[in-house]
Amino acid sequence: MSLIIDSLAKLAEKFSQKYPGEASGVATLDGSSKVVEDPGSAAYTKGGASGIASLDASGNVLQGPASSIWPSFEVGSTSTLSLTSGVARKVIFDTEVWDTNDDFEHDGDRSDGATESRFTPSVAGKYLLTVGLEIQGTANTITRSHIDIYKNGSTFRRIVIFDSTTNPVTRPPGSGSVLVDANGSSDYFEMFVDVEGTSPIVVGSLSQVHWGGTRVA
Repeated sequence: MSLIIDSLAKLAEKFSQKYPGEASGVATLDGSSKVVEDPGSAAYTKGGASGIASLDASGNVLQGPASSIWPSFEVGSTSTLSLTSGVARKVIFDTEVWDTNDDFEHDGDRSDGATESRFTPSVAGKYLLTVGLEIQGTANTITRSHIDIYKNGSTFRRIVIFDSTTNPVTRPPGSGSVLVDANGSSDYFEMFVDVEGTSPIVVGSLSQVHWGGTRVA
């Protein structure tokens, strides 16, 4: 009897190794999110950060490293950006506060490169983007301003709008948020601002100029 039980135990162990998708537990991922240690579940490859992923009996990820599955970022600007009245201008972000998946290409030297100040999500899903800009002009001369989120080089959402030729202002509103969808590979997002007034600028200050985003679904 003991010989039969021992044989069945060895067979069960062999089966679990051959068909790893039948076990659940916790998998440890390396820097490329490949399984280093797993409980006998299917290998998981996603994102690009190390951590612990909880798997179900079929090897599906229930909860993974936040940095790889639920990426987020916040960036800001430390220098003033001069604008031309009535001309849309990409906002330069020269400082990363955080960027969990290295999805945002900040413009550290403010050279305004074509692919800089750009968010390219590496995980497909829905993202909440939040914006805060301090826009100024000569006293009471700004009659119109808007902030646009561009997707793949074209206007996608206009999230902040000010339009008043009868009551011009010095500092128009500059904060808002929007939900966007990203395919996790080629989709990218940029921020543009367009202001009509005398000597318009975007103030350079991390506390006044910031852009953040996080995956929400």
